[in-house]
Amino acid sequence: MKHKQIILDVDTGLDDSLALMLALKHPDINVLGITTVSGRVSAEQAYLNTIQLINRLDTHERPPVIKGSGEPLLNRFPIATHQAHSTEEQLHRILDGSSVEYPVLDEHAVTFMINTILKNAKPVTLVLMGPLTNFALALKVAPEIVDYISDVIVMGGAEGKGNITSVAEFNIYCDPEAAQIVLGHPDLNIHLITLDICQNAFLTEEDLETLLENDQSTSQLALKILQGITNQFRNVYAPISGAATLLYAMDSELLEGEMAEVSVETGSPLTRGMTVINRESYGDGHVFVPSDIDHQRFTESFVRTLVGEWL
Repeated sequence: MKHKQIILDVDTGLDDSLALMLALKHPDINVLGITTVSGRVSAEQAYLNTIQLINRLDTHERPPVIKGSGEPLLNRFPIATHQAHSTEEQLHRILDGSSVEYPVLDEHAVTFMINTILKNAKPVTLVLMGPLTNFALALKVAPEIVDYISDVIVMGGAEGKGNITSVAEFNIYCDPEAAQIVLGHPDLNIHLITLDICQNAFLTEEDLETLLENDQSTSQLALKILQGITNQFRNVYAPISGAATLLYAMDSELLEGEMAEVSVETGSPLTRGMTVINRESYGDGHVFVPSDIDHQRFTESFVRTLVGEWL
């Protein structure tokens, strides 16, 4: 019986695709729905990428996919979506861009989040892999949902160098006001999977060989996406942050860390989107921020899930 109830919020490009594949293949995850948000690609393109990806997988899982926010909460700065992310076009080519039939839900992602969280029989875990706009709006519209949420796992932020500016990580930079609403909420169990920790989430050549030897369509699709990520980073050991974030949702022992205070810079144009992480909060922090990853545990879980070798 699948015991983890998850809503995935994504801006589906190369990296998020791997996380989606893992979620839909994992034997213990019940994907209640997938919501899309503008980030690496537009919310509309993320929706199309997601349904095309699901259509390519060797699984019968067909969770609802719902389009969400196309702009940040305060559109003061041009959102970083549609910027130099030509690498994300590789996913379109990998999926071949063919049209697919998929059930359409006539509601917004925020409405879906709220209704699903409130109506689900078990507490829900949210795995947020893009800008935090959808969930921030859900918290504003229906603050009571916090009582029905188990954990909120956020892929974003950086303690060191950013990846969109010198101090800001992409997801947080896209909508820092939304990030501050989420990360600053005192009544949520928040886990912040930062850019720093994800640098050590990569596959070895042996792992890639295992996937290569497996003839399942999911494994072969994963290899194509991994090649796209390798090309993007120009490094065979490129980080796969989305996979690490998703697998942590299922295995808390994957990452070690401590509670910290986390704030997001929303005012200064020079440091907009910077995550200020204070690990010296002496027990007052409310956000779990990892400092180490069990690399062997990560790679074994990744490969086992994709090739279906869970005992």
